[in-house]
Amino acid sequence: NRLSGADPILGVEMHSTGEVGVFGRDVHEVLLKAMLCQNFKYPSKAVVIHTEKASDAAAFVPYAKLLAQKLKIFAAPVAYAELKKGGVDVSIAYTRADGDQSPQIEKMYELREVDLVIQVRDKTRDFYLRRCTQETAPADYFVRRVAVDYGVALITELEIAKLFSEAFVKYTPADIEIEEFKSYVPKIYHKLENNNCTLLRRHKVGLCVGESLDSRVLALRLRDEQLNLVCFHADIGQRSNVKQLHEQFIAANLKLEVVDLRDKMAECCFDIIMAHAVYDNPLWQISNIERHVIGNGVVPAMRARKITVCAQASARTKKETRFEKYVKTLFPEMGVYTPWRDARMREDFPTDADKVAYVRARGMETTPTAANVPACINLAGVAWAGRQTNSLRLAKLPRDCSNDPEFVSLTFAAGRCTQVNGANVSSLQAMNLANDIGGRNGLGLGRTSDGDVLEAPGLALLAAALKILYEDVLDRQSLDMLRTYTSHISNQLAAGMYADISTQSAVAAVRFLAKAATGIVTLELHKGSAIFLKSEPAGRPHHVDPVEYDDVFLPGNGSFSDVEW
Repeated sequence: NRLSGADPILGVEMHSTGEVGVFGRDVHEVLLKAMLCQNFKYPSKAVVIHTEKASDAAAFVPYAKLLAQKLKIFAAPVAYAELKKGGVDVSIAYTRADGDQSPQIEKMYELREVDLVIQVRDKTRDFYLRRCTQETAPADYFVRRVAVDYGVALITELEIAKLFSEAFVKYTPADIEIEEFKSYVPKIYHKLENNNCTLLRRHKVGLCVGESLDSRVLALRLRDEQLNLVCFHADIGQRSNVKQLHEQFIAANLKLEVVDLRDKMAECCFDIIMAHAVYDNPLWQISNIERHVIGNGVVPAMRARKITVCAQASARTKKETRFEKYVKTLFPEMGVYTPWRDARMREDFPTDADKVAYVRARGMETTPTAANVPACINLAGVAWAGRQTNSLRLAKLPRDCSNDPEFVSLTFAAGRCTQVNGANVSSLQAMNLANDIGGRNGLGLGRTSDGDVLEAPGLALLAAALKILYEDVLDRQSLDMLRTYTSHISNQLAAGMYADISTQSAVAAVRFLAKAATGIVTLELHKGSAIFLKSEPAGRPHHVDPVEYDDVFLPGNGSFSDVEW
């Protein structure tokens, strides 16, 4: 109605505009809500029915009888004949094609005698309608156009008119309800917040599990809910019996796939070592490294198995939200289920004792008590939540270390350790050896401000050696830039944003700077200390002496024997 003279019919170029999404008790209420949302004026006086084809009018007879229960019916001659024949109480009305006979439909618009028009055209003539002018337009054009000009409600599709007729006699505007979404579809979404498993039965669910009690509880619970469930366990170098875990899950009729992420974990560890991404120096972010590797490794493995909903069996911590972020970043089409936000899960398992009883009742072994289980363990190290240091996994207390020092030679190539004591090693082997060597010499122990104890002997040993090499091969400006990147990466890793583009661009910059870090570093390890003995950089330092020279000619450091004078 904003375009003067335009024909108010929908062509193919308009079918995708102006959509309205509503919910209702049935299709009739949905239709009325959608029409009212588009400022449709609910009729209360009379309706004009105009069809070009007699067959359309004949098909509309039973629906016209419904409208006649509440409205006075007028019809143009073609429709009038069919409706009268069908027994509808109808009066005739004329178009401008019928001459000066009255009542004229357009005059009825002007006098506000009708408030609904049902005009069904012969669509085989649309080709002509798109090319005619107002002077050559047929009468049905003016029935539509003038109705819009006077603000009379207009329906131009026969099927919509039929559906509206049924809805019109079934509901009044006062009958239309505005309710919560769940009240409209109770069979599927009844108590949505307390019955998520009803939704999950339609999907193939992937549950990321570990060795924790929560993992066992959720795996068994989702199995009992008869979901199409596949469990995924990430091997990130936690030095646990993965085979035993696999056997326990299989015995409980649970599918378990082990995703080997040890190499990815080692590569990530070296990125962190090269950036020296610590917080509250010298504390390493063991848990955050693990979350990044699991998110980047397990989610693609799930998608490869056609998983449509991901879940993670972690406790009620920020770890869940970060896992969601990886799912939505890597595969936004996948759904995410966070069990410990599910009210029904929280109600059924309020305490650890309830969880243990549930697991044991189903014949699965439970993990040891929380006092003996670290909060996090992986290739990067171990984190204990509020633990004393009397039962460490990787590192010894300095006072318990040998009185004899140990000497270690570490060879680096582009910032990565390639040899330990002269033996070639992969990144994974280097991390394992560094954990063993650093651990027995008391390296990498720390305590956070919250009282959590951290063990990261391998990270501490390799980072100490690489830092010495950086100072030998990088100039002051490069070291300043490295410190800038280090600060950004550390902060982003702590915030769970290691995968963000700004963080990864900083990691790429650190890798570029680390290309110069090639050489051999020898250290003496003794009771928690790494003492520098010798550094042998390969090639020359990657910096230029900033001193300005006044000499006309500066000789090189090579030989001119190949030049014929």
